[in-house]
Amino acid sequence: MLLLMIPNGKFLNNILAMPHTKKQHFLEAGAVCNYYGFILTGSVRYYYVKDGAELTGYFNYENEFIGAYKSFLTGNVALNNIQALEDSEIILVSIGTEFGICFTTTKRNLKIRIRDSKSYLLKFS
Repeated sequence: MLLLMIPNGKFLNNILAMPHTKKQHFLEAGAVCNYYGFILTGSVRYYYVKDGAELTGYFNYENEFIGAYKSFLTGNVALNNIQALEDSEIILVSIGTEFGICFTTTKRNLKIRIRDSKSYLLKFS
């Protein structure tokens, strides 16, 4: 079990840290993103396949969040793949836990997250 401390000093229990081996997928296109991740060690790439070729969009490294935001929020399938570039340790945060974090932090933080989520969905829908 891993304990994660959030800014207000509270702890979240039962956060799952998952090892990912090199080339293992965190998320594959066509699947729903049920977890957001936080990279403890390692790195990942986001890519999609076009005409049989893998096209890399960008990378994430240690101490960064990963996931398909729109898929995570809406439950729709993801359009891209997320793959470990090296052996990595990634914390998995479920949607229940993510919103649990929102509700245990300040009201301002919650309002900002809701505003940003709506803005993102309107922009990319």
